[in-house]
Amino acid sequence: MAKGQIKTPASGSAVSLPYSRFIAGGVIFLLGLFLFLISTFTWNDAILFGSLGGAIREKYFLCFGRISSIILPLLLMLWSIRTVFVSGFKHKEIKFLAIFVFILMLCAILTLPFYRNADSILALKWGGIAGGFLTRSHGLGFPQHIGIVGSLILFLALFIPSLLLSTDMLFYKQIKAFLEWRKKRKAQAEAFKTSEVKIVRPATEKTAKSSPVIQKPEPAPEPKKEEPKPKPEPVIQIPKKITSVIAEPVKEKPTPAPAPRKISDGYKLPSVSLLQDAPPIVGDISEEEIRENCEILEKTLANFGIEVKVIQVTQGPVVTLYAMKPAPGVKVNRIVSLENDLAMALRAIKVRIQAPIPGKDSVGIEVPNRKEQGVYLKEILTCEKMHKARSPLAFCLGKTISGEPFIGDLAKMPHLLIAGATGSGKSVCLNSLIASLLFRQTPDRVKFMLIDPKRVEMSVYQAIPHLMAPVLCEPRKAAAALGWAVEHMEDRYKVLAEVGVRNIDSYNALATSDQPHKKLMGREVKYMPHIVIVIDELADLMMIARNEVEEFVIRLAQLSRAVGIHLVIATQRPSVNVITGIIKANFPSRIAFQVSSKVDSRTIIDMNGAETLLGRGDMLFTHAGAPKPIRIQGAFVSEEEIEALADFIRAQEKAIYMKEDFKEIEKPKKGESAEGDDDLVDLPESPDNASDEELYKRALELVLRRRKPSVSMIQRCMKIGYARAGRLMDMMEEAGIVGPYQGSKPRDLLVDPDAELEKLGLSKSPEDDFPDEGETEEELDDSK
Repeated sequence: MAKGQIKTPASGSAVSLPYSRFIAGGVIFLLGLFLFLISTFTWNDAILFGSLGGAIREKYFLCFGRISSIILPLLLMLWSIRTVFVSGFKHKEIKFLAIFVFILMLCAILTLPFYRNADSILALKWGGIAGGFLTRSHGLGFPQHIGIVGSLILFLALFIPSLLLSTDMLFYKQIKAFLEWRKKRKAQAEAFKTSEVKIVRPATEKTAKSSPVIQKPEPAPEPKKEEPKPKPEPVIQIPKKITSVIAEPVKEKPTPAPAPRKISDGYKLPSVSLLQDAPPIVGDISEEEIRENCEILEKTLANFGIEVKVIQVTQGPVVTLYAMKPAPGVKVNRIVSLENDLAMALRAIKVRIQAPIPGKDSVGIEVPNRKEQGVYLKEILTCEKMHKARSPLAFCLGKTISGEPFIGDLAKMPHLLIAGATGSGKSVCLNSLIASLLFRQTPDRVKFMLIDPKRVEMSVYQAIPHLMAPVLCEPRKAAAALGWAVEHMEDRYKVLAEVGVRNIDSYNALATSDQPHKKLMGREVKYMPHIVIVIDELADLMMIARNEVEEFVIRLAQLSRAVGIHLVIATQRPSVNVITGIIKANFPSRIAFQVSSKVDSRTIIDMNGAETLLGRGDMLFTHAGAPKPIRIQGAFVSEEEIEALADFIRAQEKAIYMKEDFKEIEKPKKGESAEGDDDLVDLPESPDNASDEELYKRALELVLRRRKPSVSMIQRCMKIGYARAGRLMDMMEEAGIVGPYQGSKPRDLLVDPDAELEKLGLSKSPEDDFPDEGETEEELDDSK
């Protein structure tokens, strides 16, 4: 590097810097640093700077005061840096003078409020001797000669130019940027106020290419003649400068349902003519009412200091969604907290706030319509979406808030949990789901197991050929039926494993294929129908056999999807005792109808919202992967329509049940406990993969030693499930060892226990001489 050059740390390059400039700048920087340190440190200066530093600090503060004593060293360090690396020592006399005048004027301005007593300690602390020299009477005394205002103007007139000269900062860039920012904010505010409101109204589907019609449908020549007539409309829009784009409902012909498919046995699918047509729309919400609600929303939120603008209005069958864009800096939580205030301002029963709308930069407020529009099963069943659905388990759910049909698919869910208060629409939703499948699927494609502890909801479907068992109304038999469903699921898995496929779709593809497949190896494969298990009231089953029902439900929910078994469970008691955490974890698809509290809403869908629903089919549907629940108005189907559908199906084919009757699960005896059984008979724990023959020998030994044939005793002592314990008891009954089931009476032991034990090569236990008497057996409906 050449002589007289210094390498700067910022760029790493060699810059020509004379030694004199570098030395002078360094001295000034060190001087400023020294003054800054002695002006900021407050502990004992004798330790840091010695007695000389303490004396300098005292005189320094006395001359310039506290504030100026800190600013002066900062200016010196700034000037030294700019001198060394930027400008050099150009106009150094002007710089020194500017710094001196700047500090002097700053001291004078700080001392000006104390000009009447400029020698006080407070005046010296703020402005020092320098400020007092310009303001006190025995100094220059500017306030006495030109007054306080005149002195302030004079001091500022010298302060501002000296600041600019001493720092080389003109501040015009910062001022210009600030003015441009203000101008931009003002333009955004104007655009925010004048943005148009888009009103979207649902249109009946006809084809996928149907487009919304702007304004009312009129012949082409007429709009040209009537162009001057809409002029009064801007009068309504002048206060808010709103331009609306309204999509009117389009009357279209419904898409016909799929043509009935003829099956080999002559079964025909029901016609949609069994359902009633949707009545015409009467009393639709007017544009004036929508605009009035927009103004109410904006004014109400403005009263609370929240600036918003309604940018879009979407009218649904029951509620209307007002999409609002908050002004910059507005927290959406403030809008959510005003839910009750908005409901009062709109004179609405309830309002629901989406903050924000998923996928948008706006907040949605759902306001109930004063005149509701019904949603009927026929219009959903004949829509294009349903016509295009290829899944055998697609069903009609209702219409979304934008008026579009919503189609569910049990094959994807794969199970559905429905909960809500009494009268909120659960039973209608179940009937809509069942009817949707009955209209589209034959008995050899879909089977139902209906469990109705309330005895009134599902009885209309009794004896239809789609049932795999009669409608179950007894809770204990229903629990046993769930246990049988678990066995059937395991049997299906064995069939799939033998064929070498992974799920029911692959299996049925082989069954319906005309060409032989190498996986079949000559084996006959029959079509495996999907099974839908519907439980109308889970709470009643949980009251009777909580542990067993929960175990069976969880088992089915975890494993049954691959073999085509799906659960639809409804309850009107959405409490944690009924909808347990394990059950909820295995039901990602859930429907929440109107509930009474936020706690119940969180129990069903893990968030608030269901307590603000309106009832009568108004629901929130959530599924796996959904960011927020979807609000849907459920499709209505009347009892007369369901009866007509069931009569039509029953008239074609007789029901052939896969299982005629289910034995009630045994109830544990009073005074009998699992611990007592284990103490009396010491049997090893049965492994899950133990053979039936081995388990039968153990169960037979247990029954002979106890002399009390009981399925519940076998289940608890051997630690096996109810289904397997019941099967072992049936084997003993077929072998003539125990008698048949007699309800509350105990089963009879038909053989001599001692003789049978000797045949088995087992010794008689001392306890066998003293059998328990007087104990009776009741069949248990609780399985483990």
